[in-house]
Amino acid sequence: MVVVLLLLASGLLWEPAFYGSRTGGRWGVGVANRSDGAGADLERLAGRMMTKAASLHAAMRQDGAWEALISEGEINAWLALDLPRNHATLLPSGVSDPRVCLQQRRAQMGARVGYGWLSAVVWCDVGVQLRGVNQIVIVVHQAGLGAIPLPRAACAKRLVDRLAEWGLMAEMRPIDGRMGVVIYTDRQPERAGAGWQLSALQLEAGEAMLAGTTRNESAGVSMSAGDGLPTPRE
Repeated sequence: MVVVLLLLASGLLWEPAFYGSRTGGRWGVGVANRSDGAGADLERLAGRMMTKAASLHAAMRQDGAWEALISEGEINAWLALDLPRNHATLLPSGVSDPRVCLQQRRAQMGARVGYGWLSAVVWCDVGVQLRGVNQIVIVVHQAGLGAIPLPRAACAKRLVDRLAEWGLMAEMRPIDGRMGVVIYTDRQPERAGAGWQLSALQLEAGEAMLAGTTRNESAGVSMSAGDGLPTPRE
Protein backbone atom coordinates (compact mmCIF):
# COMPACT_ATOMS: atom_id res chain seq x y z
CA MET A 1 0.00 0.00 0.00
CA VAL A 2 2.82 2.39 0.85
CA VAL A 3 4.43 1.72 -2.52
CA VAL A 4 1.14 2.42 -4.30
CA LEU A 5 0.73 5.71 -2.45
CA LEU A 6 4.28 6.74 -3.27
CA LEU A 7 3.77 5.94 -6.94
CA LEU A 8 0.51 7.90 -6.95
CA ALA A 9 2.15 10.90 -5.29
CA SER A 10 5.04 10.75 -7.76
CA GLY A 11 2.60 10.65 -10.66
CA LEU A 12 0.74 13.71 -9.39
CA LEU A 13 3.98 15.66 -8.93
CA TRP A 14 4.97 15.12 -12.56
CA GLU A 15 4.58 18.09 -14.89
CA PRO A 16 4.69 18.07 -18.70
CA ALA A 17 7.78 19.82 -20.04
CA PHE A 18 5.82 22.49 -21.92
CA TYR A 19 4.08 23.57 -18.72
CA GLY A 20 7.10 23.83 -16.44
CA SER A 21 9.04 25.85 -19.02
CA ARG A 22 6.23 28.41 -19.16
CA THR A 23 5.59 28.82 -15.43
CA GLY A 24 8.95 28.31 -13.76
CA GLY A 25 7.85 24.86 -12.61
CA ARG A 26 6.48 23.75 -9.27
CA TRP A 27 9.45 25.27 -7.45
CA GLY A 28 9.92 28.30 -9.71
CA VAL A 29 9.20 31.96 -9.02
CA GLY A 30 5.67 32.96 -9.97
CA VAL A 31 5.89 34.98 -13.18
CA ALA A 32 3.16 37.39 -12.08
CA ASN A 33 5.24 38.44 -9.06
CA ARG A 34 8.56 39.14 -10.78
CA SER A 35 9.96 42.65 -10.56
CA ASP A 36 12.97 42.18 -12.87
CA GLY A 37 13.29 42.69 -16.61
CA ALA A 38 11.41 39.47 -17.31
CA GLY A 39 8.43 40.87 -15.42
CA ALA A 40 8.51 44.02 -17.56
CA ASP A 41 8.60 41.90 -20.70
CA LEU A 42 5.54 40.01 -19.52
CA GLU A 43 3.68 43.26 -18.95
CA ARG A 44 4.56 44.38 -22.47
CA LEU A 45 3.44 41.10 -24.02
CA ALA A 46 0.19 41.07 -22.03
CA GLY A 47 -0.51 44.63 -23.14
CA ARG A 48 0.14 43.66 -26.76
CA MET A 49 -2.32 40.78 -26.42
CA MET A 50 -5.04 43.10 -25.12
CA THR A 51 -4.34 45.62 -27.90
CA LYS A 52 -4.63 42.92 -30.56
CA ALA A 53 -7.85 41.59 -29.05
CA ALA A 54 -9.37 45.08 -28.99
CA SER A 55 -8.29 45.74 -32.58
CA LEU A 56 -9.75 42.44 -33.74
CA HIS A 57 -13.03 43.12 -31.97
CA ALA A 58 -13.23 46.56 -33.61
CA ALA A 59 -12.45 45.11 -37.06
CA MET A 60 -15.18 42.50 -36.66
CA ARG A 61 -17.71 45.27 -36.07
CA GLN A 62 -17.12 46.58 -39.59
CA ASP A 63 -17.96 45.05 -42.96
CA GLY A 64 -15.00 43.47 -44.69
CA ALA A 65 -12.04 41.23 -43.98
CA TRP A 66 -10.19 40.93 -40.69
CA GLU A 67 -7.26 38.91 -39.42
CA ALA A 68 -5.00 38.55 -36.41
CA LEU A 69 -1.64 36.97 -35.65
CA ILE A 70 -1.12 36.19 -31.97
CA SER A 71 2.03 34.76 -30.44
CA GLU A 72 2.20 32.11 -27.77
CA GLY A 73 4.17 34.53 -25.60
CA GLU A 74 1.40 37.12 -25.78
CA ILE A 75 -1.24 34.56 -24.84
CA ASN A 76 0.74 33.22 -21.89
CA ALA A 77 1.62 36.70 -20.64
CA TRP A 78 -2.08 37.58 -20.64
CA LEU A 79 -2.90 34.33 -18.85
CA ALA A 80 -0.21 35.02 -16.25
CA LEU A 81 -1.01 38.67 -15.58
CA ASP A 82 -4.31 40.06 -16.80
CA LEU A 83 -6.45 36.96 -16.29
CA PRO A 84 -5.88 36.65 -12.51
CA ARG A 85 -5.95 40.43 -12.05
CA ASN A 86 -9.09 41.32 -13.95
CA HIS A 87 -10.92 38.12 -14.94
CA ALA A 88 -10.25 35.67 -12.13
CA THR A 89 -13.85 34.45 -12.10
CA LEU A 90 -13.35 32.94 -15.56
CA LEU A 91 -11.35 30.16 -13.91
CA PRO A 92 -13.11 27.50 -11.84
CA SER A 93 -12.33 27.49 -8.12
CA GLY A 94 -9.01 25.83 -7.39
CA VAL A 95 -7.65 26.28 -10.93
CA SER A 96 -4.69 28.61 -11.54
CA ASP A 97 -1.75 29.33 -13.84
CA PRO A 98 -3.17 28.19 -17.20
CA ARG A 99 -0.61 28.03 -20.01
CA VAL A 100 -0.54 27.04 -23.68
CA CYS A 101 2.06 25.72 -26.10
CA LEU A 102 1.37 26.15 -29.81
CA GLN A 103 2.71 23.78 -32.45
CA GLN A 104 1.78 23.09 -36.07
CA ARG A 105 -1.97 22.27 -36.03
CA ARG A 106 -1.58 21.31 -32.39
CA ALA A 107 -1.90 22.89 -28.97
CA GLN A 108 -0.89 21.77 -25.49
CA MET A 109 -2.73 23.33 -22.58
CA GLY A 110 -2.30 22.95 -18.86
CA ALA A 111 -3.34 24.47 -15.54
CA ARG A 112 -2.69 23.82 -11.88
CA VAL A 113 -5.54 22.38 -9.84
CA GLY A 114 -5.56 22.38 -6.05
CA TYR A 115 -3.52 24.48 -3.66
CA GLY A 116 0.14 24.45 -2.66
CA TRP A 117 1.51 20.98 -1.96
CA LEU A 118 -1.89 19.47 -2.64
CA SER A 119 -1.90 20.42 -6.30
CA ALA A 120 -1.17 18.89 -9.67
CA VAL A 121 -1.11 19.94 -13.31
CA VAL A 122 -4.06 18.92 -15.46
CA TRP A 123 -3.13 19.03 -19.13
CA CYS A 124 -4.19 18.02 -22.61
CA ASP A 125 -2.64 17.72 -26.05
CA VAL A 126 -5.09 18.46 -28.86
CA GLY A 127 -5.14 18.82 -32.61
CA VAL A 128 -6.79 22.02 -33.88
CA GLN A 129 -7.85 22.86 -37.41
CA LEU A 130 -10.60 24.48 -39.43
CA ARG A 131 -12.71 22.06 -41.48
CA GLY A 132 -14.99 24.32 -43.42
CA VAL A 133 -16.07 27.87 -42.70
CA ASN A 134 -17.00 28.40 -39.05
CA GLN A 135 -16.24 24.80 -38.05
CA ILE A 136 -13.31 24.28 -35.70
CA VAL A 137 -12.33 20.67 -35.07
CA ILE A 138 -10.48 19.77 -31.89
CA VAL A 139 -9.19 16.21 -31.46
CA VAL A 140 -8.02 15.12 -28.00
CA HIS A 141 -4.75 13.19 -28.44
CA GLN A 142 -3.72 12.90 -24.79
CA ALA A 143 -4.79 14.24 -21.40
CA GLY A 144 -3.64 13.70 -17.86
CA LEU A 145 -3.50 14.77 -14.24
CA GLY A 146 0.21 14.82 -13.67
CA ALA A 147 1.44 11.52 -15.12
CA ILE A 148 -1.94 9.84 -14.60
CA PRO A 149 -3.83 9.49 -17.91
CA LEU A 150 -7.34 10.90 -18.18
CA PRO A 151 -10.02 9.47 -20.52
CA ARG A 152 -10.11 11.44 -23.74
CA ALA A 153 -13.89 11.16 -24.13
CA ALA A 154 -14.42 12.69 -20.68
CA CYS A 155 -12.08 15.56 -21.57
CA ALA A 156 -13.98 16.19 -24.81
CA LYS A 157 -17.28 16.20 -22.91
CA ARG A 158 -15.89 18.70 -20.39
CA LEU A 159 -14.78 20.94 -23.26
CA VAL A 160 -18.25 20.86 -24.83
CA ASP A 161 -19.81 21.78 -21.48
CA ARG A 162 -17.35 24.63 -20.94
CA LEU A 163 -17.93 26.01 -24.43
CA ALA A 164 -21.68 25.97 -23.76
CA GLU A 165 -21.08 28.15 -20.71
CA TRP A 166 -19.31 30.61 -23.00
CA GLY A 167 -22.20 30.65 -25.48
CA LEU A 168 -20.58 28.45 -28.15
CA MET A 169 -22.34 25.45 -29.66
CA ALA A 170 -20.25 22.29 -30.00
CA GLU A 171 -20.73 18.55 -30.23
CA MET A 172 -18.65 15.44 -29.66
CA ARG A 173 -17.90 13.41 -32.78
CA PRO A 174 -15.38 10.72 -33.79
CA ILE A 175 -12.68 12.33 -35.95
CA ASP A 176 -10.20 10.09 -37.77
CA GLY A 177 -10.67 7.34 -35.20
CA ARG A 178 -10.30 9.62 -32.17
CA MET A 179 -12.85 11.42 -30.05
CA GLY A 180 -13.15 15.02 -31.15
CA VAL A 181 -15.18 18.17 -30.69
CA VAL A 182 -16.66 20.23 -33.51
CA ILE A 183 -17.26 23.89 -32.62
CA TYR A 184 -19.78 25.80 -34.74
CA THR A 185 -18.80 29.43 -34.41
CA ASP A 186 -21.85 30.64 -36.36
CA ARG A 187 -24.46 28.91 -34.19
CA GLN A 188 -24.65 30.93 -31.01
CA PRO A 189 -27.96 30.34 -29.19
CA GLU A 190 -28.46 34.10 -28.85
CA ARG A 191 -28.33 34.70 -32.60
CA ALA A 192 -28.63 32.21 -35.43
CA GLY A 193 -26.90 32.98 -38.73
CA ALA A 194 -24.26 35.35 -37.42
CA GLY A 195 -22.90 37.77 -40.03
CA TRP A 196 -19.23 36.94 -39.59
CA GLN A 197 -17.33 34.03 -41.06
CA LEU A 198 -14.16 32.41 -39.74
CA SER A 199 -12.44 31.27 -42.93
CA ALA A 200 -8.88 30.59 -41.72
CA LEU A 201 -7.38 29.23 -38.51
CA GLN A 202 -3.78 28.11 -38.51
CA LEU A 203 -1.53 27.05 -35.64
CA GLU A 204 2.23 27.07 -36.12
CA ALA A 205 5.11 26.75 -33.68
CA GLY A 206 4.67 29.64 -31.26
CA GLU A 207 1.82 31.48 -32.97
CA ALA A 208 -1.79 31.36 -34.11
CA MET A 209 -3.41 33.09 -37.08
CA LEU A 210 -7.10 33.58 -37.73
CA ALA A 211 -8.93 35.43 -40.46
CA GLY A 212 -12.43 35.95 -41.73
CA THR A 213 -15.00 38.43 -42.95
CA THR A 214 -17.95 40.34 -41.58
CA ARG A 215 -20.93 40.86 -43.87
CA ASN A 216 -24.26 42.63 -43.64
CA GLU A 217 -27.15 40.26 -43.10
CA SER A 218 -29.43 42.76 -44.82
CA ALA A 219 -28.84 45.94 -46.72
CA GLY A 220 -27.91 48.84 -44.51
CA VAL A 221 -27.48 46.75 -41.38
CA SER A 222 -24.00 46.40 -39.89
CA MET A 223 -22.98 43.27 -38.08
CA SER A 224 -21.68 43.80 -34.56
CA ALA A 225 -18.96 41.38 -33.50
CA GLY A 226 -20.48 41.53 -30.05
CA ASP A 227 -23.54 39.73 -31.46
CA GLY A 228 -21.60 36.90 -33.01
CA LEU A 229 -18.37 36.68 -31.02
CA PRO A 230 -18.66 34.49 -27.94
CA THR A 231 -17.89 36.29 -24.69
CA PRO A 232 -17.15 34.23 -21.56
CA ARG A 233 -19.54 34.93 -18.73
CA GLU A 234 -17.90 36.15 -15.53
